[in-house]
Amino acid sequence: MNDKAFSAYGFRGTPQLISDDGRPIPFSALKNEDTLAIFMNAAHQQEKHHE
Repeated sequence: MNDKAFSAYGFRGTPQLISDDGRPIPFSALKNEDTLAIFMNAAHQQEKHHE
């Protein structure tokens, strides 16, 4: 079903996952829960450094 929707909307290439804050999630972050948590927390660490 996903492939049909992907084609119907005219998307090309590999689908990209997007985090809730708009950052593309690299496939390397999806290896396990720990790598995903590190990626997701990286934005919060950057926000703290900019304050």
